[in-house]
Amino acid sequence: MFFSRRDVLRILSVSALIPSAIVAARPVVSQTTVPKRLPLEEFIKNQKLVDALRHGVQVMRSRPPSDPRSWFFQAAVHAVQPQLLADALLTDPKVAEVNQERFWSQCPHFGQNSANFVIWHRAYIYYFERILRDAAQEPELALPYWNYNDPDWQNINPNPRFFPEIFAGQFLPRSNVPNSLYHPNRELAFSGWAWPANSSQSVPPRFQLTDPAVSTTAAMSAKYFFGSTESEGFAGGITDDNPGSQGLVERSPHNQIHFAVGGVIGETAGAMADVPTAAFDPIFWVHHSNIDRLWAEWVCLPGKEWGTLPSLAWFEERPWSFYDFDISVKNETRHHWMDHRDLGIAYHNEDPNCQPLMLPQMVAARSAGVASSQPTAKPFRFLNELFRADAGIEASALKAGSFTISGTASEFGARLRTTAQPELMKQGNQRIILELRGITFDRPPSAGFDVYVNLPEGQQPNRNLSNFVGTVALFGIGGHHGAEHEGSVQQFDITHLVGDPGKASPELKVQIVPFDLLAPVGGEPPLRRPDAIRIEQLRVIAAARE
Repeated sequence: MFFSRRDVLRILSVSALIPSAIVAARPVVSQTTVPKRLPLEEFIKNQKLVDALRHGVQVMRSRPPSDPRSWFFQAAVHAVQPQLLADALLTDPKVAEVNQERFWSQCPHFGQNSANFVIWHRAYIYYFERILRDAAQEPELALPYWNYNDPDWQNINPNPRFFPEIFAGQFLPRSNVPNSLYHPNRELAFSGWAWPANSSQSVPPRFQLTDPAVSTTAAMSAKYFFGSTESEGFAGGITDDNPGSQGLVERSPHNQIHFAVGGVIGETAGAMADVPTAAFDPIFWVHHSNIDRLWAEWVCLPGKEWGTLPSLAWFEERPWSFYDFDISVKNETRHHWMDHRDLGIAYHNEDPNCQPLMLPQMVAARSAGVASSQPTAKPFRFLNELFRADAGIEASALKAGSFTISGTASEFGARLRTTAQPELMKQGNQRIILELRGITFDRPPSAGFDVYVNLPEGQQPNRNLSNFVGTVALFGIGGHHGAEHEGSVQQFDITHLVGDPGKASPELKVQIVPFDLLAPVGGEPPLRRPDAIRIEQLRVIAAARE
């Protein structure tokens, strides 16, 4: 069944179950003691918490869109479609009074440095959680997290690779009571749980998440939090304003979960697959609770460093404003959000004895004016363009795409020999970067895409190979976003694959290889639509540290 925008708005924003006068009269819940965030498989064992989550979401839905504590307002903080905004204005004229430039469509997927992604989303779900807790009138309620990347997933019940059942049905099991955690525009093959009338057990959907879709390997193995470029590091970097640049945890698992859940509804993206609708789906919040948990886990791993640390001024900026549960406006520094423990946030089974990576003195003791004693890496800057060509690559779930750069094309070999300095490359102070330019798509593909360079003939793609250079970041591009931003530009380090720059005719074969986001359960065929991504241009550049 296809739902119109008005149908979705009515489901998201209007409730006849809870009169607004009752909502307004509720007392304020204490927020002094913050409960732990639990994995969903633990959370659902506590019926009081499940009921509180459903009730809190329903209360938020019952509030008018202009109310900062409403479901519509909080989802619009991330982003909102113009048509949904116009429909909201029809139901609530006070929407016209909202300071949209300050409070709505603030997600950093476009127009901000990639390192803002995890910091902004931590602040976002922090205030949402406080509003939700107050709406539910349950001081023990905290956002659960969707534990889809647990390596022991096969021994967890319920299976976290399935879509979470409590979010699935339009109505509560075997009843006509609406489920406030439901959203109509999801990939049904993944989200479609069934409750047979004469059975005491539900039937899971036909597909579950794959290993590549939930992989955290690149993100969690990253040595640095801030990358030397915006496409590196756990969080990304601040070296440019390229809207297509994304850090490692944003690339995977963040992007893949958005597409796996959203899919395609009719001819358009499902809610989670498109930035302006993603936060309207309740599953968004437990997904991002898990992304924040991965950050909390990363800082406790041994051998981690800050990397290309931004300036003190960057940490002291106050770029974002949020409403709190009491309708006060909060405008904190970036530094305020860097340690989850300072915020009272705690996760299930979090090691209380861990020694997390600490910010240097230049940030932690900002008022003392003490210089940092921790050396920080310098960012990489453009040095020379070695190759550029109109590639015209197309790749889909059904077919990989490729392009070969020969040694003589555009004098690539000669330019490489002239520019590359082997000693600097060995020291890590010079890199050869593959750049994919003009990445677009019309509808969200049913696959993710890995990038390989010089994959040996007959070799099956494998992320453990040195030929694997990264995953294409797709969430937030394509459609009207791709047109607006002229497609995404994304970079991959291929220094280790260039070989000896002195060779007369180096050759680079670039392959864009699809991987399934969803795996069939039982005898179902794979879910592989023909929707393709396009890469208009390839570029190879040399970059060096400042």
